[in-house]
Amino acid sequence: MSEYLIKHAEAEIKSTYGDTVYVKPKSLLKFGQNTTVGTTEEVVLELGGETYVSSNLIDTVSSSSASDSVEVKIEGHYLSGTDLVFSVQTATLNGQNKVTLSQPLVRATRIYNNSGTNLVGDLYVYQDSAITGGVPDDLAKAHLQALAENNQSTKAATSFSYQDYGIITSMYYSVNKKTSATVDFKLKIREQNKVFRTRFVATGGGASGLHQVQFSPYLIAPKNSDIEVTAIANQTNVSVTAGFYSFLAKVGT
Repeated sequence: MSEYLIKHAEAEIKSTYGDTVYVKPKSLLKFGQNTTVGTTEEVVLELGGETYVSSNLIDTVSSSSASDSVEVKIEGHYLSGTDLVFSVQTATLNGQNKVTLSQPLVRATRIYNNSGTNLVGDLYVYQDSAITGGVPDDLAKAHLQALAENNQSTKAATSFSYQDYGIITSMYYSVNKKTSATVDFKLKIREQNKVFRTRFVATGGGASGLHQVQFSPYLIAPKNSDIEVTAIANQTNVSVTAGFYSFLAKVGT
């Protein structure tokens, strides 16, 4: 069945977008956590939401602990003309002091500890702005947070470059801890120069464990697009996790 679904996805991309693609040997799991979901819809990530930018403004990383001096890797995209270009870069933390990224980004999708020493503080990737103790004063300027306990960010959102299509195979979601809350989860895709459109909706109630939904046919995220999983609850301070599984298809000839 999976081989048929892959061929169907390739044919759909050709028919809908005019691109011939081939599947890359690269899988992509995006997972997020948000412990403070309330009655306003938010992206599932530690920060509780994100304000997207339209130019390469994301340029700084710092830790909330003066002890952190390890190497980290930052994944994301920068804007070249109108295209999203995938970027992986390294940076060496300087405690609570600002470290400037070698390549400013328009999308920051993952940061992780690339050393053999655990993080002491939480990490932030953000638009250069005022900080206190390594933490941005205005969290609306922050795009990633990596909790020390995880050694990496958890963010149920990503983007796809001008060369890649995302083929989304499944989605998972969970309402965590002991709670009677009900949460609506939405998987949304935004094509270039358009708005986010809901492509799937699911509801979780109580601490009922992990739910996983297999997509058949697979969902397609076009090149130069953004994808996110959001959550909205019927009460405040609800802890949730969510994410999606996918693989990449590269534009070819």
